[in-house]
Amino acid sequence: MNYKDLYLLRHGELVNSSKNIFNGQSDTELTETGFNETIKWINFFRDKNISIIISSDLKRTKIPAKIYSEKLWSKLIVLKELREINAGKWEGLTYSEVMKNDNEYLQKRYRDPVNTPFPEGESLKDLKKRVIKCINKNLRDYSNILLIGHSGVIRVIILSLLKIPLKNFFKFQIDFASLTHLRVFDDGNVVLFFLNKT
Repeated sequence: MNYKDLYLLRHGELVNSSKNIFNGQSDTELTETGFNETIKWINFFRDKNISIIISSDLKRTKIPAKIYSEKLWSKLIVLKELREINAGKWEGLTYSEVMKNDNEYLQKRYRDPVNTPFPEGESLKDLKKRVIKCINKNLRDYSNILLIGHSGVIRVIILSLLKIPLKNFFKFQIDFASLTHLRVFDDGNVVLFFLNKT
């Protein structure tokens, strides 16, 4: 039976990773360590026949994706649809700032992140809708795909392809620079080969 391999690589450490900030769609940069740990997988992919590399248009995924494209001689597509969840008014704020100034809504969102959006931002349902439409199109058009992306984006892809309810979003750990491998068969079956490999 025919299949396609989908590799999901999260970007590395960010310049503000230690500050517990809602980065969302802010164009936050990688640290030098974060860049190096993101591109450490290049040799792993040399024999994987990657036909397309896709990333969001944010620097933390786009810059390493360009390196992978050059080293693996693979086509690169940069897509705004693959950005991290839009954290709205909370972008750039720390968790402690949000707890202090908007704790009631923060608790409401923690209770139902699937349907409760960030203030002036997105819910998990919104994120899934835009990401899965984009991923399904690329799975139709290309064979072996490497996505260099964000933790939220990677989680909704895993949940959607494995037909796991979105309410389980936070049950998956997706570390910086970790790799996940899914195999998607023509009959719709999906096999998870490994998750959050570092």
